[in-house]
Amino acid sequence: MSQSQSQSQSRRAEPERQIIQIARLSYTALYELIRRRLLLRIDRLPQGQDPLTGVRSRTSYQLSAPDAFQLLDDTTARIGPVEITAAYSHLPSPAYQALTQASDAFRQYVGLPELLAAARTPGQTPAQVRRLIEAAVQQGRQSGQPGLYVPSQQFQSEWIPDEILVHQTETEFFLSLAFRTRFQRLSRARVTNRVGLDLGLDPLSVAAHENGALHTFRPTALAIPALNSLTPEARQLLNQLLYASGRQDAEQVLAYLTHHARHVYAEHLTHRGMSLRFVQRARVQAVHDFHFSWLSQSLNVAGIGFTRVDPAGTSTTCPQPDCRHRHADNRRGRAFLCRACGYQGDADAVGASNVLTRGIG
Repeated sequence: MSQSQSQSQSRRAEPERQIIQIARLSYTALYELIRRRLLLRIDRLPQGQDPLTGVRSRTSYQLSAPDAFQLLDDTTARIGPVEITAAYSHLPSPAYQALTQASDAFRQYVGLPELLAAARTPGQTPAQVRRLIEAAVQQGRQSGQPGLYVPSQQFQSEWIPDEILVHQTETEFFLSLAFRTRFQRLSRARVTNRVGLDLGLDPLSVAAHENGALHTFRPTALAIPALNSLTPEARQLLNQLLYASGRQDAEQVLAYLTHHARHVYAEHLTHRGMSLRFVQRARVQAVHDFHFSWLSQSLNVAGIGFTRVDPAGTSTTCPQPDCRHRHADNRRGRAFLCRACGYQGDADAVGASNVLTRGIG
């Protein structure tokens, strides 16, 4: 066995770590937990429990009693005597399912799977969705089977409560939850394709195969009522529905890759090159978490190679092997026209093809 194969198997055996940002209104409660020594400072993290990727963690803490953590609903957990607010539903479906089903105190609005399906159904109007959301809120939260996700046929996760961590940066707190995830391939067919991904909002992704095939994923259109027409509780539920719908779309991309790819290449994106509006929309629609966290971790569990490549110029470079002319004027919105050789195409498809070429090359 080669060293790289040994390292890949070692990474696969490590738990997945999902990071959730804690709301600022809970910071006083966190300092109270630290004062009471319910959160204990860690001088050095155990192997495999690295600080936040892409975030400079100043201090990390672990719970003195892991069973002190209780998930109450999608936005509230209790640690000891205090409640901590965060978007606990912002997890990949297998992890979200594992966390909610392991939490006896968890309560949620009833009928959310039907509500999410209705919002994603063509022909629904914002007024109809608004009435359904307000009706769910009026019924209140109840115990029972959690909704807001579609169970995965390939990935199964188990929550590890003993490995809850809290990370503190210079200005923020984050919760780290650990999961052990297993993968079951649905098809026994041997997969040989290498695939390049161009990731965005609409299209959500374009997958370019090395045989020239292209597959485009578009987000599901939703009937979204205006926020000012909703009560505060209904606004919160609407935000959860938007994220759950985006997660469902993103996980369809992942299901496609696990069926068609043996190695995936994606752009190594950072916030530095993104507009604030794009980042905000990507967070709301689950695209941000999918690109920066779920994609790499899930492909690792599935045993599929994954490499990030330099994103510079991927959608402004001509994909023709005998040209490769790169200029910002080659792209106009979603249209690509090479100013050197005249090649025309879709800019997102060109981006995916160039990601693949750059990854292989």
